[in-house]
Amino acid sequence: MATLDDEFLEQVRAVIARHLDGVESFEVAARNLATVIRSFPPAEIDPALLPHVPGSAKQISLKHLSLPEWMDPRAPYIPTFTIRPLFFAPGRPPEQEQRAIGLLEEAMRLASSGGTDAA
Repeated sequence: MATLDDEFLEQVRAVIARHLDGVESFEVAARNLATVIRSFPPAEIDPALLPHVPGSAKQISLKHLSLPEWMDPRAPYIPTFTIRPLFFAPGRPPEQEQRAIGLLEEAMRLASSGGTDAA
């Protein structure tokens, strides 16, 4: 069963793909993406769907430490779960992923301003 986050991400990726495939200009895609962003209540969008910041870690592993482990620097580090980056243009070259992030940033700016200012 698809979640609201899955539906949101599917719509975001569809708009991004149309732009990267040359079907929509940057401006048109940004406006369409802003409409998608505004159509989902902010409280229901998973924060993990925010763009990956270039240069940051590609994967983060975290482990819940007990107080004795926290206090003992010699305690072994064994990750209990892994966080992986979210891609907005999966299967495409890194340059297109960067273009997708730029498009999403512009769409978020438009969505927050109501889309009334000229781009």
